[in-house]
Amino acid sequence: ALRRQIADVVSFLQRNIPGFERAYLNWTSPQICIRRTRTIICEYDISIDDILMGRTFPDDVARYGFHDMAPRYMIKDGGSYGIPYKALLPKNIEGLLVAGRMITSEFLAHMSTRNTVSCMAQGHAVGTAAALASRDNIAPRELAIKVLQDKLKEQGAYLG
Repeated sequence: ALRRQIADVVSFLQRNIPGFERAYLNWTSPQICIRRTRTIICEYDISIDDILMGRTFPDDVARYGFHDMAPRYMIKDGGSYGIPYKALLPKNIEGLLVAGRMITSEFLAHMSTRNTVSCMAQGHAVGTAAALASRDNIAPRELAIKVLQDKLKEQGAYLG
């Protein structure tokens, strides 16, 4: 039923929206509701306890304050939790940063860190870190956290 609806939407767009006349559907997911796929082992794995307690880390590069399974899982005092830089640094791989759905391996933690706004904040942090590391000709792991945090704040990031 869902694939039929998708085909109907494609057909509608082709008939009614200028520029979509030659558009086509290339692929659909093999199943729906895939929220969790592969994860990358990073220097730190954000836990559900970190989230629920609203933890702050010395190397926070983002903050987020929502959990998909609310009200069952709520962040303490309606607050937010920190996303530390070490959670975006893959173990045993140099020159790479990760963000988004792949950073947490614990299912309940993933139900928060995978959300769009959290992923956007993580992407902002790793993009800025990559630019600073490239500018200074160093590996992302060598980047001074205060330099990154100051740049993120300058760009409007909320770090608490």
